[in-house]
Amino acid sequence: MPYSLIEMHRTYTTKELSDLLRVCKQTIRIWRKQGLSTIKDLQSLLFKGKVVKTYLSELRKKNKTTLEFDENYCLKCRKGNKIVNVVYAERETQ
Repeated sequence: MPYSLIEMHRTYTTKELSDLLRVCKQTIRIWRKQGLSTIKDLQSLLFKGKVVKTYLSELRKKNKTTLEFDENYCLKCRKGNKIVNVVYAERETQ
């Protein structure tokens, strides 16, 4: 996601934010239910750019996994797994 496009001192509607980050409006609504704070306006919900940037960086840190040298990342369980019995095949030269 292009976090750098979010301006700190600007407010965004749900539609503007979803277009800017290239995500569905439902994703923005889910983030709001998970804790992304809003400014309540008479017509629509507004999001402060600074708050959105902070929220997304915290979300990214929470989901980040650090791997050791002998680990692979499993897409199914989203964790690092130790590599067992690694066999390196030598390349045949002709």
